[in-house]
This record gives sequence, structure tokens and C-alpha cells, in this order.
Amino acid sequence: MSRVISGSRKDGAWRGRAFAARLLAVAALLCAPAHAADPPTLADELEAAENDYRELQYRAVEQRLRPLLYPTPKFESPDDRLRARELLGAALWFLGEKDKAQQEFQLLLRKQSGHELDKFTYPKPLRDFFDEVRNLLVQQGDITVVVEPDPPVSTPPTVIRITQERQSRAVAFLPFGVAQFEQKRVGWGAFFATSQGLAALANIGAYSAYLAIYDGGDRAAQEALFITTIASGAAWIGLTIWGIIDGNVAYEPTLEVVTEIVPASSLPSAELKLLKPNEPSLPGSPRLAADPTLPSDTQSP
Repeated sequence: MSRVISGSRKDGAWRGRAFAARLLAVAALLCAPAHAADPPTLADELEAAENDYRELQYRAVEQRLRPLLYPTPKFESPDDRLRARELLGAALWFLGEKDKAQQEFQLLLRKQSGHELDKFTYPKPLRDFFDEVRNLLVQQGDITVVVEPDPPVSTPPTVIRITQERQSRAVAFLPFGVAQFEQKRVGWGAFFATSQGLAALANIGAYSAYLAIYDGGDRAAQEALFITTIASGAAWIGLTIWGIIDGNVAYEPTLEVVTEIVPASSLPSAELKLLKPNEPSLPGSPRLAADPTLPSDTQSP
């Protein structure tokens, strides 16, 4: 009898758990359609259209946005309506449907005539097409564009000052091949630097040794060191004179042109020369060229 009772209790517990599981499953099935039935918001659709545009899915952009703009726009925010027309017009332009793209841009510009396309999002041909639509509306008198004046220039103008410096002749009188190196004659410069350096070292060494044994050294050694001192000194003097003469003979006056850009306010009126575009700064000086690294449409909106 105890086994039968035990089995009944086990069966009852199992059936209770099974019934609870069925209730949970039914509740999940009832709740799932409620969540799935929530339609995407207009903001979600606009974001999805932007993602389609970034992925070059232009037809998907049209299919997503056209029902939200026609027959009447469903966007409550004016910014969202303008953004949707901008994306739709750009997608139609890429699809080659220029007439439809022009219609979308006209509707956009009639609401906001000063609207500009982002130069980092849209290519220059598309921005040019958008500007042509704007110019057409302006010519027809449909819109007016207010051009804001450029802000005043707060920084002082700058000018180019060119000065000329003449190479000094004093370099030609320096020893150890300095003049020859300055004149780009490296071989002769190395010769004079080496020979004059060895002669100077021999003179200093011989004279130092002569002084060391002057009071009690060998007489013959003293005479040999004395002669070496005189000979090496004379050799240094001779090589130095030779190098000076050679440097002066090879000397050619050169003119160094220094160009600098300075504030106009720092120069006296006599030195001022304001430059115009594509006009040389001084007779014979090169023209100012545009920087080739800048894009050609830097000034384009």
C-alpha cells in the first residue's frame, strides 16, 4: 500500500510541473505576437534609409522613403523631412533619375533655400547638381538666397620681403682648407687641412721635446729638434700662405637671395609691396603657385 501512495504522489508532482510548463509556453506564444506587431518608428525608418545609402543600396532608399513622403510627408519634424528628401534626392541622382532628383531638391530648397550638402558625404558632381537646382529656383524667383558678408580680417596683411646677401671674402684668408671647403673644392680642402695640420703638430711636438732636453740633454738631439721645429713652422707658414693665395684666386663673389614672409605692419612704408594673385613679387622673381596638395574644390560648399 505504501508503494502505491508513493507512486501517486510522484505522478501528481510530475503532472503539476508539466501543467506549469504548458502555461509558460502559452504565455510566451501570446506575448510574442504583441512584440512582433510593433511597427518601426519614423526615426527607425530614416536611420535605416541612411544605412542603405551608406551601403550604396539606392533603390532600397527610394523604396523606404517614398511611402513616407508621398502623398503627404509623415515626418512631424521639419529636420527629418528635409533629411529624408535629401537622401531620396541623392539616391535618385545615383540611380540616374535626374528629373526625380531635381524634384526632391526643389521641394527641399523651397523649404530651406540656404541648405547645403555635406562635402564629406556627397561627391562634388552631386553638389554641383544641387547648386544648379538652387540657381534655377533663384532665377525663376521661387526662392531668394541671402549671402552673408565675409567677416572682417582681423590679422594684419603679410608681404614678401626679398633681401640679398653677398658672401664674405674673409673666408678666403682662413687656414686649414676652410676657404677651399667653402668653395666646394673638397680635394684641395682636404689637402690643405691635412698638410697644415701635420706641420702644426710636428712643430708643436718638436718644440715641446726641445724644451724638455734644453737644460741637460744631448747636444745633437737638441740641434735636431731645433731644426725640426724651424722646418715644420716654416712648412706650416708656407702651406698657409699657399692656401690663402689659392682661396683668393678661386674666390668668386656670390649673391644669396633670402625670401621671407613678414607682417606688413613691421615694415616701413618704403619696403611694402603688396602682392596680387599670380603677380611676381619683384622683377625677375618667380610667381607664386597654388599648393598642389589642396583639393580643387576647397572653396566649394
